[in-house]
Amino acid sequence: MICPLPEVPDIATAGTGAVVAGPVSGVFPGSPVLLLSYLTLADGLIMALK
Repeated sequence: MICPLPEVPDIATAGTGAVVAGPVSGVFPGSPVLLLSYLTLADGLIMALK
């Protein structure tokens, strides 16, 4: 199975966190949408995802 690489147009970091913005498209009303993922980082690893 071949999975396409995600498109990540924007990443912002502050302190121990980061916000990653990425588009999601499909067959649904409002497509495409931009989803924001809020990450908590520690020692170069993702510790939490909101």
